[in-house]
Amino acid sequence: MTQTPSRTSWIFTSLLGIVALFGIIFSQLNQEIIFPTINTTISMDNAEAITKATILDKKSPLGLGPKGQMVAAYLTDSDVNNYLSLHDPTNQLLKQSLANQTVQTSFWSVRTFIPQTIQENFYYFAPDGSPFGFQLKLPESKSLPNIGKQAATDLATKTLKQYQINGIKISDYRLRDYTQERIKDRTDHHFIYENTQTKVADAELEIHL
Repeated sequence: MTQTPSRTSWIFTSLLGIVALFGIIFSQLNQEIIFPTINTTISMDNAEAITKATILDKKSPLGLGPKGQMVAAYLTDSDVNNYLSLHDPTNQLLKQSLANQTVQTSFWSVRTFIPQTIQENFYYFAPDGSPFGFQLKLPESKSLPNIGKQAATDLATKTLKQYQINGIKISDYRLRDYTQERIKDRTDHHFIYENTQTKVADAELEIHL
């Protein structure tokens, strides 16, 4: 015994099909709004990142020398991406910030290290291969010449001028915070510079040295 669908069920099924078809067409026409994409051109590969980091490590007075090993990885700062996407779900703010190089949420990170030692040097590069910062992790036992606040400030200012990062206009930044930390036989100086001209959404732009 078979059951023949009623006229009402046929109409209901047809309406569901029409609604589904309309949804598919709408999503295709508005795909960029519903699922916005972020395209970043990567102009440098893993080997080139390591080559650039090697040059910088050789120039650094705290470089690890020929014993140092290097590992490169392409990273994305999801926190910044998520913050800007939540502030503007269309991702237009994120796209504009990336285009203006106000922020850089994807970058190459090259870690330089000697196995079984504490010190690690990190060198960062933007997707186009330009410098994007560096970070040194030093053991507490590392002794360095101690300098005063003024000498440290002069050195920080000189570093900012010489180490150019695309999209950062040093004249827009002013010193906001300064602290120093005594670690055994050395004094570490910490500087935070704040951009006084530009914000990204409600977020301050800072440089840490």
